[in-house]
Amino acid sequence: MVMMRLILAALLAVSAGWPAAAATLSPKDARIEVVLDERGAPPVVREMVLATLRVTFEVEVARYEVEIPRMPGLEWMQLTQDVWRADRIEGRQVRVMERRLAFFPQRAGVLTIAPVKDHLSIPSPEGGWDDHVISSAPVTLAVAPAPVQDDAWWMPVKMIEMSDRWDKGPGQLEPNATVTRRVTLWALGATAEMLPPQPQMREPWLITFVAPEKRTTELTWGGPISTVTWQWTFQPITGEPGVLPAVEIPFYDTLEREAHVVTLPAVPIAVTGFAENRAEGWREGFGRAWLALAAAGAGVVVALGLALPGARMASRAELERRVRRVVPSRAERAMMRAARRGDLAAFRTAAAAEGAGPGDLAAVDRALFGPPGAPVPERAALRALARRLRADALRRPRAPV
Repeated sequence: MVMMRLILAALLAVSAGWPAAAATLSPKDARIEVVLDERGAPPVVREMVLATLRVTFEVEVARYEVEIPRMPGLEWMQLTQDVWRADRIEGRQVRVMERRLAFFPQRAGVLTIAPVKDHLSIPSPEGGWDDHVISSAPVTLAVAPAPVQDDAWWMPVKMIEMSDRWDKGPGQLEPNATVTRRVTLWALGATAEMLPPQPQMREPWLITFVAPEKRTTELTWGGPISTVTWQWTFQPITGEPGVLPAVEIPFYDTLEREAHVVTLPAVPIAVTGFAENRAEGWREGFGRAWLALAAAGAGVVVALGLALPGARMASRAELERRVRRVVPSRAERAMMRAARRGDLAAFRTAAAAEGAGPGDLAAVDRALFGPPGAPVPERAALRALARRLRADALRRPRAPV
């Protein structure tokens, strides 16, 4: 009996130095959940699934760390930084943290969004803090198969736009001249890696120089907006006219739930006056002499201008600034037209081309990609934003050419 008392006393003495066990948190104190956006139809393979990670606290939190595990058959990305706000639930004052997520299912079937953990440190009455871990409930997701063959390329997106620009008329090239084609594809609801590979544009009668493609992703509340830019420079080997064939890029519209295509149109490439090149070769020498004479005359005008008292030649940068103050750029004109119409999608496209960042377009993004009933910016607010973005663009120095 004496020995048992000694052992018990020793155990009590050792346990006196251990930290007290943290009290268990109830769901009322802190809870975490993954809330999927409402959908009208099950997602298909690779289609973006939007969700909100929401943590509600009724206790003071010193620090927290969210842990999202790897999930078989699911890829995910974080769309926004954590946003904190005060709220009232059943008459109780709480703090809410929200983070937007996008999931991309990689196979058909019933997939599971695994529990997300939040590691919390809560101040203790003794002056330190107690560590806790809370977890969300698993969320199941039924995914439909893609309506294509297993090895076929497949791109489900919410919205897609394309621009196709040439630096000069491809059907009226000078002999030995080159022409550059630049194609940009924008897609909402896809990562940059999901965008299509660069189309092949090679013909036997054409020399083709292919520039490295550029892929970027901009994160918004309503999902990633990804961009790919392709550029080709062409030079006809002979003067004979030829046609670059059309290129179709298929995609699946996740709003209409239908397959569509965007098309790069067929474009003729030709050298001006190919049939008359030999007959009119004598004109080339005369043309060069005329250009030399014109250049000499221009030199006399410049010299006279510099001889005037107080006169000086404006630099190229000064001339560009003067022109830009008077003549808005194409993106600026498109932005103002969209603001007058109240067309938010067109306004966002033009504003992004003008250099607007996510902070400038937060209200527009919320109205375009946010939940139903999100406030829509007034036309007057859009016009004011367009004027400010144009003023910012005028103050920015242009990149050297």
